[in-house]
Amino acid sequence: MRNLFSCSVKICLLSSMFLFYGCTFYIFDPQYYKARKYAKKHSATYVINRILYDEIMQQKKDSKSNESARLALQEALFIQIKHNKNQEWLEKKAYYMELAYKHSGYYHEQNAQTLFVLDKINEHYPTKQILSNGKPYYEAYNYDGVIQIPESLRTQIGGITDKTMKFQQIIYPQFFYIDDSKEIQLISVGVVYLYTNINKVYGLKEDEHIKSMFANGEWLYLRKNNVKYLNQ
Repeated sequence: MRNLFSCSVKICLLSSMFLFYGCTFYIFDPQYYKARKYAKKHSATYVINRILYDEIMQQKKDSKSNESARLALQEALFIQIKHNKNQEWLEKKAYYMELAYKHSGYYHEQNAQTLFVLDKINEHYPTKQILSNGKPYYEAYNYDGVIQIPESLRTQIGGITDKTMKFQQIIYPQFFYIDDSKEIQLISVGVVYLYTNINKVYGLKEDEHIKSMFANGEWLYLRKNNVKYLNQ
């Protein structure tokens, strides 16, 4: 019985050590739980222009539903070309050969065929991101310019953080378009919270002019998949 009790104690101790060392330290930090409350209340996709946002969502839905049809058309066109049964390709072959040369520097028939097939697919299933206002829409990842988030929008969303907190609110543009005045018009923005727990900061002096700083710790993005409508 004593041996059995001893083994049980050892197992409990080992389990406690595993749980302690296996867990990250942020679970003991009250700021982490405060960050979660902020994220639960404020993290979301905030829609500024509901009509255009709904259009984008529908376009994305349609694009997914057309994917199998696009692949089927692609396969059919390549088979037709292979057996010289696509009259339009035969008539426009010289044009696409020149286009292939323009893009790659080579007169490569396979590249020309691919360009022709892509044009035909886009003709049947347009993928251009055009809105009902006639403007293309953009997503943050495919735009190189700088996009400013208006302070009035930050205030309207709420949940603003300050430098004393271990977590920060991040507002990023999601969908937007550029109007005739070359101004960016936001359609929707996303809000997440970045929690950062720095355990220790180290300094490394490489010479009298350069000092490197680095830290160890942990960070997490806290977000909710909510959709909220502004200006409604």
